[in-house]
Amino acid sequence: MTDMYTPIKNKDKYSYVTMCLTITQVTSMEKYIRRLSLVELKLATNNFDTKSEIGYGNMGIMYKAVFPNSMMLAVKRLHKFESFEKEFLLEIQILGRLRNTNLVPLLCFCFEMDKKFLVYKYMSNGTLHQWLHSRPQVEGRKMGWTLRLRIAVGIARGLAWLHHNNALQVAHLKIDSKCILLDDMFEPKISNFGNSIILMTTSGTLSSGCTFVVQHSVPSP
Repeated sequence: MTDMYTPIKNKDKYSYVTMCLTITQVTSMEKYIRRLSLVELKLATNNFDTKSEIGYGNMGIMYKAVFPNSMMLAVKRLHKFESFEKEFLLEIQILGRLRNTNLVPLLCFCFEMDKKFLVYKYMSNGTLHQWLHSRPQVEGRKMGWTLRLRIAVGIARGLAWLHHNNALQVAHLKIDSKCILLDDMFEPKISNFGNSIILMTTSGTLSSGCTFVVQHSVPSP
């Protein structure tokens, strides 16, 4: 065991600094959304029972959670074999600050014992991808073209708002049918902001992570 007088190896020192930086950043995100304890999440998901699993993605496993007030939410448990610090913080920074009809609401987060969780409003109709490719065969229901058009318009409105709102302008960069969630009225909700970039901050300055700029141009007469 390393005592206080034993030199820390470079790799261990880097891991320690990275962990501290992440904790500091995550703590600062508490001003946007509530922070939950791991105990609360275990109770709501029956200790992350496999029967509560509702989805699996590149970043983690999604669970259906029922809290003591009977509120049903979705808990994303990030994979242990990847750090996902950047993706985790981006989700909180973007979805914790922005509210729009066509964005999935991020309500809480948890960062405890080196484990990361994101808690969203539960979307009863799953993803658009499921309805286009698998769910109709299972449930015997087809998505008509009128509904498809309404969903497409909702997605376009959400993206336009992300690009031009006055709070935090964002480029998603990875839109597909798997990151479009559908609520009980089939209203589309854009999710998965882990690969996004912030284009413009609230002060009107370009984000340091932005590598491209779309110039405003005056159309020729």
